[in-house]
Amino acid sequence: MRKERILLHVYGEQRDSVWTLTCLDLAFASRATSLMQAKVYVRANAHAYLDGKLVGENIQFPATPVSAAVVTKLRMKYWLARLWQRVDGRTRDHIYDEVVGLADKNPVFS
Repeated sequence: MRKERILLHVYGEQRDSVWTLTCLDLAFASRATSLMQAKVYVRANAHAYLDGKLVGENIQFPATPVSAAVVTKLRMKYWLARLWQRVDGRTRDHIYDEVVGLADKNPVFS
């Protein structure tokens, strides 16, 4: 079976010791106290979304839908951070790209 892969743009910020990662392409946000846990939530929700489920259906991996205005604002922050990353590499933990693929029933992640 052919493996389908898509590139998702994710922007994240840490405020008050809570990481909020927003998937700009699928318009949902996941929050966790650690960056790695927030990334796990984004991966699981992206795979569930691509499988046809609505965001927030999976209680095990919490996510909330995000409005188009918020996504537009964060998309600008994403691209500015991406541009600034060429000058200062410390912004790497704030933005990243996630490649999510569907192969049978198992997700494929970058």
